[in-house]
Amino acid sequence: MKNLIIIKLTVLCILSFTPIILSQEPGMRKSFSDEITGRTFNNFRTDSTEVLFYQVFIQDEFLYDEPKNNAEAVYTLDSGTFVEVAEETGGSFIKIKALDKFHGIIEGWVRSNALKKEKYYAKPFGGSKKSSDTSISDLRKNPHWIRSGSAIVYSDSSRSAALAILKAGDPVFVKEFITEDYYPVYFKNGEGGLSEGFINTADISEYALIPNASTDIDELYKIYNPILIRNDLDKAGFISFKGISFKNKDVTEFTEDKVCKERSADTLSFRYSLSSNIHDIKKRTEIRNRPEKPSIAMYRFLPDENILTSRDTVKCRVIEIASVPRIAKITVGGIEESSVTNMISKLYITTLDNFGMDIVFHKEVEEFTFSYKKDISNGKIFDTKTDTEKVIKRLIAFRKH
Repeated sequence: MKNLIIIKLTVLCILSFTPIILSQEPGMRKSFSDEITGRTFNNFRTDSTEVLFYQVFIQDEFLYDEPKNNAEAVYTLDSGTFVEVAEETGGSFIKIKALDKFHGIIEGWVRSNALKKEKYYAKPFGGSKKSSDTSISDLRKNPHWIRSGSAIVYSDSSRSAALAILKAGDPVFVKEFITEDYYPVYFKNGEGGLSEGFINTADISEYALIPNASTDIDELYKIYNPILIRNDLDKAGFISFKGISFKNKDVTEFTEDKVCKERSADTLSFRYSLSSNIHDIKKRTEIRNRPEKPSIAMYRFLPDENILTSRDTVKCRVIEIASVPRIAKITVGGIEESSVTNMISKLYITTLDNFGMDIVFHKEVEEFTFSYKKDISNGKIFDTKTDTEKVIKRLIAFRKH
């Protein structure tokens, strides 16, 4: 799981700089002030304690754990962000420190050509809020959900003192996988940082969070209509998918036909037919631009992909989405039956220039459902199991109404 070792947190807010020009004389001295950090960045050094800074040139530039192209990405940087130079060797990579709003200093290597050439100077990040000898990014390893209704975090493995109570869906980061019943983990504290504690392994899901994710759902909906995200198209049209479902060990092939009609300027109706079975038709009416924001926990954009078909090459923008966990619970005869479902979707969206619309060309959905029973009288959990299902479908026909 190397590709999931270090991520942005579900609740992570990336530090966004909006520089304010204090003074500027063309070709001479410049000063920028950032109201979030309270720092002033100058293109001249005011005293010997100031260190060198550069501004990031490329949006969503990766920060790597080593100075090489195939290294692990530990963070992404916004364009315009000021980063502190920790080591400049003159090569193709520069070691820098980036300051995150809530989680302190994150250190790593960035490509030198991703930084602007202008040099700036300011006080180092060393004295900043939540700085420490250990990079906060080093703590965000092995991310998992809390899968039980509530989970107690203890100060040590002997459970001598309780530190916090986490609820289903909260993220934790496993520090070390040991043979004991309680894992050492990092969890989000009330100050926006990470604290260390021990948690019962039965409370931790097998399913991990997606790396480098954003929780700014409003920003996602500025790019794509929520109707498209949920229903594969958001304007009148007919699409047909060929798919395959892997449910535990069972494999099933199917076709899915979908008709979308515009009933009014705000209302879309959808009719689904699975496996060409006339008796298996589902109908749904959607109100355009009425997003169900809580249904998405986080998302990230992956690199664009060109999907080769027998007749064409389809250029797709790829989005990976983790849904908010679905929780069900019922109590019968002193036995509590619970389930927590996590789902991650990968959408390959292509633009139809001729029709001025977007459609989902390819879709992959992976779902994990953890269920268990608990004896309320003694709190013991038993009869646990995890069901998995993965559905992959590809567009095979489209018609614009």
